[in-house]
Amino acid sequence: QTVPNIWKTLKKIGEICLGTEPDERDCNLWHNDVKPRFDAGYNNTLLPASSGSPKPIYTLHSSETWSTFPKNNFTFSLMEELFDPWDVSFIIFYRPFMDWLPSMYAQYRKYTIRNVGTWYGHYEPTDNVLLPEFLQQYKHDLLLYRDTLGTYQYFKDFLVYIGQQNPDQNIIIMQTYAPISVEHEFLCNLPYADNSCKAAQEGGFSGARKNGSDEVPLDLDLI
Repeated sequence: QTVPNIWKTLKKIGEICLGTEPDERDCNLWHNDVKPRFDAGYNNTLLPASSGSPKPIYTLHSSETWSTFPKNNFTFSLMEELFDPWDVSFIIFYRPFMDWLPSMYAQYRKYTIRNVGTWYGHYEPTDNVLLPEFLQQYKHDLLLYRDTLGTYQYFKDFLVYIGQQNPDQNIIIMQTYAPISVEHEFLCNLPYADNSCKAAQEGGFSGARKNGSDEVPLDLDLI
């Protein structure tokens, strides 16, 4: 089962609830939207077993927005309330920074580049900027995101906050550029996903994926 995608809501919460002074916090979205949706995601996966006891619940939730949340007791208290029904594990994918950076720039530029057989089949003049200026403009946003080690420590501190005695066993680091494929890396290292791994192995993996972002020339405006 999956919890509905709510990354936009989480981003807004980071701005008006978690990223403000205590007397200015507006956390209504958290209590009236996020919490009920997570509760519903949990309740919807409660499938009675033949014995009458509920079966184990395995729920995946993915959002890069978590890496921007401030690390303090207030944030942790909300997260504890949110994740309380689950035995939580965190999965962190490591992606080399110099691979991620062109991808972020491509995400910014791709809406002004027509896809005619290639990324840059036709160039449409816009007010988009070159990579150096882009980095200057977005430097503040870039600094909001924690790197892999910072994200690991963030969730380790949270697990300690909620009483985990051995938090490292509930944090898994995976590689974006794994030897076989990212699907194999995920499904065959995911806790309790033995059947998914077996099914994927029998069906075959697509092989290692190439990051298509490097097909966007960083000097596009100079053509």
